[in-house]
Amino acid sequence: MFGRQIQASMFWDKVDRKLIGCIHFPRDCEGPPNKVHGGALATMLDMLFGWHSIRVLGLGCVTLTLNVNYHHFVPLGGVVRFEVETEKQDGRKLFMRGKLTNNIYTVEDNEQVVVHNTADALFIQHKDSKMSYDEAVKLFGAQSSLTKEQVIRHFKSVKGSRLSQAQNNNTNGRNTQNKSDVTLQSKL
Repeated sequence: MFGRQIQASMFWDKVDRKLIGCIHFPRDCEGPPNKVHGGALATMLDMLFGWHSIRVLGLGCVTLTLNVNYHHFVPLGGVVRFEVETEKQDGRKLFMRGKLTNNIYTVEDNEQVVVHNTADALFIQHKDSKMSYDEAVKLFGAQSSLTKEQVIRHFKSVKGSRLSQAQNNNTNGRNTQNKSDVTLQSKL
């Protein structure tokens, strides 16, 4: 049974280098009667573009532009399929396109695929963000159970402790390097 939250299952297609999966929009996402609100659709597309950009560029990407085209209403309580792929990459910029369609895994033989939404986005990796997805997996482990908040809290504490140490080093008149490696246990 689906709950009150939007639920998404996503997979990275290593061969075609695209993000694919399905999304369920619950009753709380209602816009027009028995249809999903356009803002909920745009929010999910932005999130999907974000996950795709992490796989391609690494962590620290932000949305510069997001354009969503609404072709057909998405039925409330239904499941839609999504695909997000790279159009081109230009340094730290990533141009992507995506679409939401009816769930082709449940389409009868005589039904046509319905494209509900198409979208394109431009993301950029912040110039100070250098960690790639593969580096994050090495650091935290492929099966890490850490939440996003725990990872952010860790980096803030590491940054804060390095800043404190740098200030102490400068006030002591010596310039020593922080020798501790960044480590994070899967249980904080």
